Amino acid sequence: MKWFWEPRSDAEFTPPQIATLLQGWQDPKADLKSPVSQESEVFVREVVQNFVDAARDEQQRNPKVGIPTLTFRFVEVSGSQAHALATKLDLPSISDRYASFDANLLKDMRLSKSDTVLGNHDKIRLLVLTETNTCGMYGQWKRSDQEFDAKGNKIVSRMRDALLASVRGNAGKGLGAFGEGKKAVIGISAPRTLFAYTCFDPDTSTDEVSRRFMGGVYWQNHIYNHQKFSGFAMIGGAMQDGDVRPAPLSDIDADAAVTELGIPGLEVRLPNKNRGTSYVFVDHITTPEEVAESLARNWWPLMVDGGAEFKVIRENGSEQPIAFNASLTPFVNAYAATESKNIDDWSVAEEMDFATRVETLQSTAKPFPLGELKLAIDLRPVIGWSRKDPDTNTSIVALIRDGMIISYQHFPKGRKLAAPFVRGTFTVTTAKHPIAEDYLRSVEPPLHNKWQEDNRELDHDARKAAKDVYSLVTESVRSFRDEYVASTPTDEQDFQIFRENLSLAGGKRV
Repeated sequence: MKWFWEPRSDAEFTPPQIATLLQGWQDPKADLKSPVSQESEVFVREVVQNFVDAARDEQQRNPKVGIPTLTFRFVEVSGSQAHALATKLDLPSISDRYASFDANLLKDMRLSKSDTVLGNHDKIRLLVLTETNTCGMYGQWKRSDQEFDAKGNKIVSRMRDALLASVRGNAGKGLGAFGEGKKAVIGISAPRTLFAYTCFDPDTSTDEVSRRFMGGVYWQNHIYNHQKFSGFAMIGGAMQDGDVRPAPLSDIDADAAVTELGIPGLEVRLPNKNRGTSYVFVDHITTPEEVAESLARNWWPLMVDGGAEFKVIRENGSEQPIAFNASLTPFVNAYAATESKNIDDWSVAEEMDFATRVETLQSTAKPFPLGELKLAIDLRPVIGWSRKDPDTNTSIVALIRDGMIISYQHFPKGRKLAAPFVRGTFTVTTAKHPIAEDYLRSVEPPLHNKWQEDNRELDHDARKAAKDVYSLVTESVRSFRDEYVASTPTDEQDFQIFRENLSLAGGKRV
């Protein structure tokens, strides 16, 4: 394998500016604060969006396909094995090029000083992602100006769009349709170096290819040995006449590359058995703990509904648990509520008892359902979460679209109500709320982390739907909270029950 560095030309691919991937991202507050890096959380959001879209595509084609699974496998290779793998991946050529750059170019490139670029190959850290039961990145590799091919298939180039597209797509269908997620996916590799191996139905294009393998390096344009380069490098097959870069390795050549590398988790696929895509990220900047927590924080609705399974494997081969921590539990419990429930006497509330409000919100302009709102309040003395951390806490509703957390939104926006604090979920799905889902998806920014109600460049009806969501949820949060303000236990009641619990637990009374 050898990297082909693309020269500057009219047909060049300009890699995205990875350093801007976090623009517009906001960390959750209150008890949802987390030590997880923004890079890790956005990476998990974006890469899972692509996985879920591919899984749902496959389910439409093959309804009997099993539950889709995405495995994050952390791999560490050291010593002679690391040096051998570095040679196979042609990593020395990357470090040689990096060593030629002056300080000004390195500053502009904003590239981390990883082992790969510094030429230290005594240890190689890889993150291997493996899908099962998805469609893979199907279609043809080369672009076409035709809508349909000779088989009558709509012409798509999924691998090229995912890894080699410089223009942002339209909102489209699915969870991650903007294409901006490429930044977050590439950015999890410190040297911005990844490999992709995909397997798909050969009938999706006229070339009848079913597997492809390629590597990519995503830097900024630069000069090396007095020649200008676009910043993109690729590992693939032979150059053909008129091409500015190689095409990916295909079929048996792609399989041979996978076999030669021998990377755990990267295995040969067959189109009639295990379609899907595998990624390898070199010198990743995340950890099993960060990936597991990011999965829980951003994808628990999908997991609760059984829409997908996730696994995180540590370097030693053990599995990292994906746990819903205490800050997520109120949202998960609210999400599971099926009907509204009032509680009059919190002092006798049962162990898992909390008040709920369940309602379907309706658009104020046109008669269509916006989504399902479920709110919860827990005022059990001592253990209830609706009075905890009064100085930093606030009422929060998880906005969910088709299994993905859009955001943990504070209500009212821009203000803070005192205790009792509310937790809840607002869920919109394609199946139950198709009009609202279409509108709300269309007003999401590239990171899909909010619904923009005030961006006048967007469709008026879609912005109106977003505005309705925020105003109606705010109204419901206020009124639901007001119902329980008078029944909030006093500090003295809390202290008395705390003493009683301590006594029952064996504490000595004085």
